[in-house]
Amino acid sequence: MGKREQQRKSARTRNINDITCKNDKKKWRRNKFKDAVSFAMLDVESMGAFEVDDLSLVMHTKNYLKLKLGLELTKSNTPSRWEVTGSKSKLLYTQSILEQEGDAFCFTLHFSAKLRDSLAARKGKNFNSAVKQEIMRVFKSAGWPDPLMWFTTEQGVIKTTGELVPHLHGVISITGNHTINEARALLKRVGGKFIADNIKKRQLVMKKPTNGKGWVNYSMKNLKLTQEQISGKLLTISQSAKLLAKERYKANTEQYRRVLNSVVK
Repeated sequence: MGKREQQRKSARTRNINDITCKNDKKKWRRNKFKDAVSFAMLDVESMGAFEVDDLSLVMHTKNYLKLKLGLELTKSNTPSRWEVTGSKSKLLYTQSILEQEGDAFCFTLHFSAKLRDSLAARKGKNFNSAVKQEIMRVFKSAGWPDPLMWFTTEQGVIKTTGELVPHLHGVISITGNHTINEARALLKRVGGKFIADNIKKRQLVMKKPTNGKGWVNYSMKNLKLTQEQISGKLLTISQSAKLLAKERYKANTEQYRRVLNSVVK
């Protein structure tokens, strides 16, 4: 290939990459706004704005977007469908459901080295999918099928050694006759036989959420690094929790769109 042809090929590739980059940025901005509207809906719901008049709902939403996110509310900007909304939006709605339906506890779970390697090597599964399978198996065997919970895999970095260690952050809601001690025992069973060291002194940490949004943000803090190291899906929402969160999201979205069409010009 001659020098001129190489230059033409390089220019074509650069143009394609530029177009792709611009399209990605446009899609990111559009999805960012749609997710922002989802956050606004949840925020105004927590203040009871869905229970008052339509104008108050719009004003609450408008103020949230403007003051907290610097975005304008327009008629064309509506939330995405649940299936295509962002992971953070889904987690926030699920978090709200878990806190409402039972006694919610945040948790961080570390795995034994042996089990961690076993899960990572499970055929046909990425790490998070293998963990989901293990959690559902353990809880079902204990008579607690499909608990209200969500969790995400995070690829942590041990500062002293640089070792990459996947672990879980999540929330489980204690419902019915189940107890926190039962949940703690089952999660530890999922984690395998754990040996404490100077870095990971405790296999499992559970606590009451003081700030659901803050915990969601914390759980997703190393998302980019984790995506580079672990392929596939990183977020799991149990079926029972997903159905309730999706139902609330859909109801909020329908009311929001109706009000938006009737009030916003």
